[in-house]
Amino acid sequence: ASICTGSTFSYTPTSSTGGASYAWSRAAVAGISNTAATGSGNPNETLTNTTTAPINVTYVYTVSANGCTNGTTYNVVVTVNPGPQLTSTLTPSSICNNSKFNYTPTSGTSGAVFNWTRAAVSGISNAAASGTGDPDETLINTTPSPVSVTYVYTVSANGCSSTTYNVVVTVNPTPQLTSTLTPSAICSGSTFSYTPTSSTSGATYAWTRAAVAGISNTAGTGSGNPNETLTNTTTAPINVTYVYTVSANGCTNASTYSVVVTVNPTPQLTSTLSPSAICSGTTFGYTPTSSTGGATYGWTRAAITSINGNTGGSGSGSVSEVLTNSSTSPVNVTYVYTVSANGCTNASTYSVVVTVNPTPVLTSTVSPASICSGSTFSYTPTSSTSGATYAWSRSAVAGISNTAATGAGNPSEVLTNTTSDPVDVTYVYTVSANGCTNGTTYNVVVSVKPTPQLTSTLSPASIC
Repeated sequence: ASICTGSTFSYTPTSSTGGASYAWSRAAVAGISNTAATGSGNPNETLTNTTTAPINVTYVYTVSANGCTNGTTYNVVVTVNPGPQLTSTLTPSSICNNSKFNYTPTSGTSGAVFNWTRAAVSGISNAAASGTGDPDETLINTTPSPVSVTYVYTVSANGCSSTTYNVVVTVNPTPQLTSTLTPSAICSGSTFSYTPTSSTSGATYAWTRAAVAGISNTAGTGSGNPNETLTNTTTAPINVTYVYTVSANGCTNASTYSVVVTVNPTPQLTSTLSPSAICSGTTFGYTPTSSTGGATYGWTRAAITSINGNTGGSGSGSVSEVLTNSSTSPVNVTYVYTVSANGCTNASTYSVVVTVNPTPVLTSTVSPASICSGSTFSYTPTSSTSGATYAWSRSAVAGISNTAATGAGNPSEVLTNTTSDPVDVTYVYTVSANGCTNGTTYNVVVSVKPTPQLTSTLSPASIC
C-alpha cells in the first residue's frame, strides 16, 4: 500500500521456501530526499517526498534459501504520496464589517480537499464554525477596531493530510461618528468650526451641505472641519445641516450623520431712531423692539452740558428718564443702543436721538412804561427761544372801563381809566415754543394814569 511522505515504509518479505533470506537495494529517486540504500528483510525506512505529486520508490529484492539464490530479482514498488500543501495566501485582503469573507484554498497536489475550523473570536458576533473549501461567511465586527479572524485549514490528498495552516483575515469595523450631532449654536457672520471624531483609528470624514433658505452661503462640500463662515440673512435662528460620511481602513459607513448647527441672526433694532421730541422737564419714554425674538437691549447716554446738569446715564431695555434742558434752544440727546439675542450681539450700535425742547421764557420787561388813560397799550413780548408764541389774558379791573379780554402777542388795547388815580392793569402771559408751554405765567403790569380834571369852579365870584 502507498504511504504518506514522512511515514515509515514497513515491508515484510515472505517466501514459500523455508529459511529464505531477503536482500534489498534502493536507488536514489528524484523527489525523494533519501539517499540510495541497501539492507535485508524489512526496510523499515522513513521516506520523504519533496514534491507535490506521488512518487514510486522501488526496492529490488533478491531471495536466497539453502545456499541457493534466485537469479531473478523482485521489484517491490511503493508509492510515496506527498504531504499536500496550502499554496493560497495565508493573509487574504481585509474585509469590511458585515461583508462576506470568500477564500479559495489551493494546493499543488491534485485532488486536494480543504477542511477548516474557526473559533469564536471576541469582538466578532459569529459563533464558532467549521467547513470545507470557501468559508463564504458574513463576519460581524461589533467593535470600533479591526479584529483578526483565523481560519485553521487542513489539506488532504491521496489519504495524506498536511500540517495545519492559519489563514488570517482582518475584519475592519464600520466606523462611527462619535462627535456631537448638535454642536453649539453660532452667530451669523462667524465661523462654524467642527472637529469630527470616531473611535476607529484613522477615520476620514466627508461632508456635504445643501443651500438653505435664509443662509447666504451656496451649497458646499468638503472633508474634516468645515471651518465655514455662515451668514443668516433673516431675523430668526436657522438650522444648517452638514451630512457626514465616515470611512476608515477602506470601509465606509453606509449610514450618514446629520450634524445640525443653529445659526442665530444678528439682532436688529426695529423701533424708530427718531422718536417724537419732548419738552424739558418731562419723561422721555422709549421702548426698543426687534424682529428677533428674545432680544435684549443695553443703552448709554453721554453727558451733555445743558441736559440734566451735564450727567450721563446707562441702562437696559426701555428708557424712562426726565430730561431737563437748561438752555434756550432745542438740544438733541442721543441714546446709543446695543442689541443682543441668543448669545449674539450686533456689532453695529443704534443712535436713538430725541430732541428736548427748552421751556420758553418771557424775556421782555414785565413792567412796561405807564400810559395815559385813553391811549393804546402796545407791548411786544419776546423770548430767547426761537419761534415762541404768546397768549395773554386780562381780567376786568375796577376803575378801568374795559371789560376782560384775551389775545395773543401784542394787546394793542386802548385803556380808559375812569378814576382820578393811576390804576394797574395786569396782562397774564403764557409762553409756548416747539409744542412746549411754560407752566409759569408772567404778569405784565402797566399803570394807566388818569386824565387829570379841573375840579375847581368854572364860575368864580366876580371881582371889581
